[in-house]
Amino acid sequence: MDNIETGLNFAKDTLAIAIKATGTTLVKRLIENKIRPIIDNFFMSKNDTDKMERTLAEYFQKSYNSNVYINTIVFKNTPKLLEELYIPLTIVHPIPSKVEKYKILDDSENDLFLIFESCLKLMIVDTAGMGKSTLLKYIMLKALERGAPIPINIELRRLDPETDIIDFITREINLLDGVIKKEQVTKLLKEGEFLILLDGYDEIREIDKTKIALKIQEFIKITPDTKYILTSREEVSLSSFYGFKIFNIEPLALQDAFSLIKKYDNNNLVSKNLIEMLKNDVHFDSLRELLTNPLLISLLYKTFQYREEIPYKKLIFYETAFEALFNDHDYTKGGAYVHEKKTELDICDFRKLARELGWATFKLDKNEISIDELTNILIKISNKCFDYHLKASMVIDDLLHSVPLFCKDGNNFRWVHKSFMEYFVACYIHNDLNTEQKKLILKSKLVLNNNSIRKYVNILDFYYDLDNASFRKFIVLPFLLEFSNKYVQVFSDSYFNMMDKVYLQCRKSMLVLLNIEIERKKDELTFLESYKYPYRGRAETEFLNKEEKRYSGKTWTTWASESGGNCIEGFIKETSIVGGPLLRIMQNKRIDIFIFKNSIYPCYIGIRPECFIQKNRMLRIDDDINSEINKNSDIFSYITAYLIISHGKTTGYNFFLDIDKVGSFIERINEEVENEELDVLDF
Repeated sequence: MDNIETGLNFAKDTLAIAIKATGTTLVKRLIENKIRPIIDNFFMSKNDTDKMERTLAEYFQKSYNSNVYINTIVFKNTPKLLEELYIPLTIVHPIPSKVEKYKILDDSENDLFLIFESCLKLMIVDTAGMGKSTLLKYIMLKALERGAPIPINIELRRLDPETDIIDFITREINLLDGVIKKEQVTKLLKEGEFLILLDGYDEIREIDKTKIALKIQEFIKITPDTKYILTSREEVSLSSFYGFKIFNIEPLALQDAFSLIKKYDNNNLVSKNLIEMLKNDVHFDSLRELLTNPLLISLLYKTFQYREEIPYKKLIFYETAFEALFNDHDYTKGGAYVHEKKTELDICDFRKLARELGWATFKLDKNEISIDELTNILIKISNKCFDYHLKASMVIDDLLHSVPLFCKDGNNFRWVHKSFMEYFVACYIHNDLNTEQKKLILKSKLVLNNNSIRKYVNILDFYYDLDNASFRKFIVLPFLLEFSNKYVQVFSDSYFNMMDKVYLQCRKSMLVLLNIEIERKKDELTFLESYKYPYRGRAETEFLNKEEKRYSGKTWTTWASESGGNCIEGFIKETSIVGGPLLRIMQNKRIDIFIFKNSIYPCYIGIRPECFIQKNRMLRIDDDINSEINKNSDIFSYITAYLIISHGKTTGYNFFLDIDKVGSFIERINEEVENEELDVLDF
C-alpha cells in the first residue's frame, strides 16, 4: 500500500511540474506578443520595463495556477485538473425569434470568443450549481492559451465598496512585490485587448451591492473597448448594468450528464453502475431535471458512491451528500479507512454545528470569511450548543479535511459551495427556531421586507421540502390573500361581463401581478412590462432614485416572436418581490392554483392584434372601459391571447392564477391552521 501511495504522489508531483511548465510557456508568449508592445510605448528604462514584465508574468502565472485546477465535492477538496472534468457548457441568449447559442469549447470550428462579435459585454445569469464559475475558469484558461484577449479575473466577493476597480486590479497585479502603478494599469487596459471576468455578483454583501455596481459602471466607462463577462444568480440589482447581453446556461443534455458521471472515476465501476441504474429507474422522469445541473450530478455521484441509492429530491441529495462526506471512506487506503474527526463529534452533533455555522455565515452576508471571523463564530457555537469546550482549530481542520464542507481560498475560508450554506440555513430555520421566530424570518426577512427574494430562493426551495406547512402558512397564504383582495378590485365594471370568462380571468391575474404597456411602432407590437410588488429594499430604492433618468432594467431586454413575424420586446423595469420567484417555487412544487396554457383554448392564436391599435400610441394594460384594447369582446380576447402566448417566452413564470383554485387553497390552509391549534388545545 505504501508503494502505491508513493507512486501516486510521484505521479502527482510530475504532473504538477508539467502543468507549471505549460503555464510558464503560455505566460511568456503572452508577455512577448501582447504585453511588451504596449509597455514599449511607456518610454521607460530597460530596467523598469523588465521589472514590469516580471510583475505581470508573476500575476498571469498565478492566474493560470489558480484556474487550471478545480475543487469538487466528489473529491473532497482534492484539486483536479479542470480539463479532466469540464463538460462543454452552452450559453443561450433568450431570443426565441433568433436564438443565440454558444457551446463553450475551444476548437477551430467553434471558437468560444465568437460570443463577443455582437456584444462586448456579456452577463451569464443562472441558478445554483449550473457551472458559472467553472465556465469562467475555462474561458480564462483558453484566453491565456490563445494569448488574446488578455484575461483578468475579479472575484466580486473580494471587492471593497470603497475601492476603485483599477486600484483593486493594481493591488492584485502587485501582490508579489510588484512595481506597477495605477496609471500604468489604466494605460494597459485602454491600449490592450483585455477580457475582464467578473465572477459572482450575487456573492457581494447586500449592503455593498449598490456601491460596487456603481464602481463597476465607472470602470466600464474608462475601458469602453474592453470585453466583459459577469456571472451571477438572478438579482434585482443586475438591472443596473446597461449594455450587457444576458445569457443563461443551457441545462445539460442527458448524454452530457452521463459523460460527467463517467469523468468522476474514469468510466469505472461506480459510474457504470450509476448510469445503468438511472437508465432502468422507473422514476427517471422525476430525476431528469436534477441531471441537468452539474452540481447536483456531482452530489448524485457522491451519494451513490456512499449508499448505492438514487435520491429523487434536491433536499435528499444534500442530506445524503452530507452523510456521505461525514462517513466517507478513503479509497486510496483500501476503502476501509474513515478519516478521523479531530472534534470527535458524531454525525448528529456535526450536523447541528453545520446548521449553526450556516446561519452565522448567512447573517454575515459574506461568502468568504477570515480565520479570525471563522474562529469567533465557532467559539460562539461551541458555547451555545455543547457542554464541553470545542477547539476552533479542530473544527476548522474537520471542515477542511474530514467533512469538507469548507475550503480554503488564499488566507480566507468559504463554503465548498454556496448551496450547502443555503441547505443548512433552511435546516436551521426548520429545526432550531420556534414558531414565532420562523414566522419572523420566513415572512418578514426572506420575503416581504426585502427586495432580494431571488437571493433567497434556494433557501426557500429547500425549506418548502423541509416544512411545507410553515411555508404555506407564512409565505403562500399572505401572498394569495393579497392577490385575492386585489383580484376582485380589477375589471369589476359590469361592462366586462360580456368578455370571455377564461380570458377575463387571465387578464385579471396579469393586471394584479404585472404592469404592462403596449405600443404599436410601424407594423410591430411592443410590450413594456414590469412586475408589481408591494415592498422594496432601501438599497434598491436609493439606486433607482440615482438612475431614474432611464429604465432601471433596460439591460434585461428579452425578445419573443409570434406567428406573423411580430416582435415583442419586454423591458423588465422592476422585478417581483413575491411574484415571480415565489410563483416559480409554487409552480415547481405543483401547488394547484394555476391556469396552464394548454388548458386555455387557443381560439385567437395567429390573429394580428396590432390591427386594432393605432400606431405610435402607448397604452397601458388596465381595466379602463374606454381603452382601445378593451373595446369589445373580440379585441379583448385577441390582446389577451397574444399576451398569454408571448408572456411565458419572456419570463418563464406562470402569472395566470385560477381564482377558484386560489380560494380553495386559502380555505385549506386556514383549516390546517385551525386544526393545528385544536390539536394543541386537545393535548
